[in-house]
Amino acid sequence: MQRFVNRIIGRLDIGPSQNLVGIVQYSEITMTVMRFDSYANINDSKADIYKTVDNMFPLGDNTNTALGLRSLFIHHYHRLHHRLLFVGYL
Repeated sequence: MQRFVNRIIGRLDIGPSQNLVGIVQYSEITMTVMRFDSYANINDSKADIYKTVDNMFPLGDNTNTALGLRSLFIHHYHRLHHRLLFVGYL
């Protein structure tokens, strides 16, 4: 799954006026790995984002997609609703 997420990131133009990247992991719990506004600075590199994805580990055995989407909505959507692209990762 990490390779899949990194391929998507590789195709995005990331920057303050382009695409913002955020990562929320979910299973029985949710964890914000990277906030959507963490890489809004034009000087941040995709290499930093790739490293973040590569350092992720599974949170559990189950898939609670509803919990993951709820977490995205509650914690991130209200600020950046016009610029979000959702990609799930267990």
